[in-house]
Amino acid sequence: MMDSFRQEIKTLLDDLLLGMPGVKAGKMFGFPAYKANGKTFLFVIGHGLTIKLPQARVDALMAAQPDIMRPFSPVETMKAWREWVLIEHDDLANYEAEIDLLEESALYVAS
Repeated sequence: MMDSFRQEIKTLLDDLLLGMPGVKAGKMFGFPAYKANGKTFLFVIGHGLTIKLPQARVDALMAAQPDIMRPFSPVETMKAWREWVLIEHDDLANYEAEIDLLEESALYVAS
């Protein structure tokens, strides 16, 4: 499993997400995570973050931006997790631009 995360992503996400109704900070596998109504929808891992969405949406995102959005697997030798996509941007501002996608993820797991 990846053993680090970018603190600056967590700091940005705290600012963006913790004001949303029902969203709380937590942990997943020891990494910073965000939950909507008690269910994890996002966690910060490696050089990016991973979010949960319906599989068809995950597939569309990965097809549209394969260099940025990839299947998520906590261990490279493990099968990718269904309904989770890994997003890796070099520029921190690009995560802020993904706010609609992050909100979509929160709504998905909360429903």
